[in-house]
Amino acid sequence: MTASLAMSGVARAPAPTSSDDGFAIMRSIMEASQSFAYRCDNDEDVTMRYLTGSVEEITGCRAEDLLGNRTRTYASLCHPEDLRPMIDQVDAAIAERRP
Repeated sequence: MTASLAMSGVARAPAPTSSDDGFAIMRSIMEASQSFAYRCDNDEDVTMRYLTGSVEEITGCRAEDLLGNRTRTYASLCHPEDLRPMIDQVDAAIAERRP
C-alpha cells in the first residue's frame, strides 16, 4: 500500500497526543483546505482504500465511488501520459524502501 497527502495552504495544528488525535487533526486540515489525503494499493488501478478531504471538489468524483474502485478507478482520473511514470516512481520508491 502507498499513502499520500496533497495539501495547499496548510494551517499549524497542535501536536497530537495520540494516533486518534493525529487523524482528527489531519481530517480537520483536509476539510479546511483544497486538498485530500489518500491511502491506496500499489496496483494498476491505484485502488483507493482511504480518502479524506476535498476529494469531490478536486476530482469531480465522490470518495465513496473511488473507494475499492466502486464505480471508477483513481487511475482513470490520471492523464494516460502521467499514469505509467507515476506507477513506476512509486514502484522504485518501494523497491528502494524510501518514502
